[in-house]
Amino acid sequence: MINNITSDKVAALAVILAAITGIYGFVKLKKLSIKAPGNILTDEQSDLLVMGIFHVLICAVSIFSLL
Repeated sequence: MINNITSDKVAALAVILAAITGIYGFVKLKKLSIKAPGNILTDEQSDLLVMGIFHVLICAVSIFSLL
C-alpha cells in the first residue's frame, strides 16, 4: 500500500502537502497560550485554536484517505 503511494507522484505530493498542513496546524496550536484555565479565550486565541484544529484535521483526513 505504501509502495503504491510512493510510486504515484500525485499521491506522494498530496501526502507531502498534508504533512505541511499538519505541521502548520501544530504551529498554530503551539502559539496558543492559555494562562489560566478559567478565563474566556480572546478573539486571537480562539482564531488560533480553530485554525490549528482545522489544519490538523485536514491533514489527518488527507493522509488516511490515501491509505
